[in-house]
Amino acid sequence: MSEAADKKQPLAAMKQGEQGELVSFLHPEHQAMLRLISLGFLPGEIFTLERRSPDYLIRFGYTRIAISRSLAWEILVHKVKVPSICRRRPL
Repeated sequence: MSEAADKKQPLAAMKQGEQGELVSFLHPEHQAMLRLISLGFLPGEIFTLERRSPDYLIRFGYTRIAISRSLAWEILVHKVKVPSICRRRPL
C-alpha cells in the first residue's frame, strides 16, 4: 500500500491554505459528485483549500468550486507538502 493511501482523510479535515490531492469519493454515484467529476475534479488532481467558511472553496487549475460542509466530508484526499520555494510571498 502506498504512503498516499495510508494518509487519506476527508477534505473537511484540511485547514485553510493547505494543498491536497484528490484520492476518491465515498459515493461517486451521488449527483453532486458526478457534477464535480464533470467539472474536472478527478482523482489525482492537486488543489488548494482557499476557504472553509461558510462553504469550502477549492481551487484547482483555473477552476474554483464552492462545496458544502457535508459534501467535504465525503471527499477523500491526502495533504501535499509544497516546497517553500514554490509558495507565494507577499509583495
